[in-house]
Amino acid sequence: NTHLMAQPQILKGILTIWSIFQDSVSLSLLDEKYDRIVTLEEFMKLENTHLHETAQSFKKQIQDTLEGVMGSTVPDQASADKKDKLRFVNMVNLTTHMLHTVLLTIVENTLTKYTSLFMKYDGDGQKCDYAGRLYPQFSTTLILGDKKLDYEPSIDKFKEEFLHILDNLETVVNDIPVIKSALIDVDSSIVS
Repeated sequence: NTHLMAQPQILKGILTIWSIFQDSVSLSLLDEKYDRIVTLEEFMKLENTHLHETAQSFKKQIQDTLEGVMGSTVPDQASADKKDKLRFVNMVNLTTHMLHTVLLTIVENTLTKYTSLFMKYDGDGQKCDYAGRLYPQFSTTLILGDKKLDYEPSIDKFKEEFLHILDNLETVVNDIPVIKSALIDVDSSIVS
């Protein structure tokens, strides 16, 4: 039978992938805070590490499940016929469709956490200590110059780094749906 769900291993694989997706609906690719004051450089390093490790782990679960299904359905991949390959392509396409739906939620969670970095300083819902002071997240150095006050890192550097993390987020999110397989050619551009 060529129907995608008629193969028990493929059905089990799709259900496993759906379970991964359901467990990931609260996933965020960025962290909203750290429990200590950090430098801007350290903060960006922590965020980029969290971003890449979380995305890589999520993608690896999906990739491993797909490869496991292909391997258990056709143990000798060289002997896979056209029907097997078509089923695998359809399974990957279905997975990618489901993934795009979940990715929308993951990106929304991530951007919510990202904006929470700034929202705590807008005057509403501030996290204050007993003296009414906001807890700082970053260390900065005040530089007193001739009739001028500067900061290190500069405000422009903060803006640049925080916009850069969004560029990294976009790159990582665009890479998550790209599925690679030695058995079949996967064109992930067909799913948007």
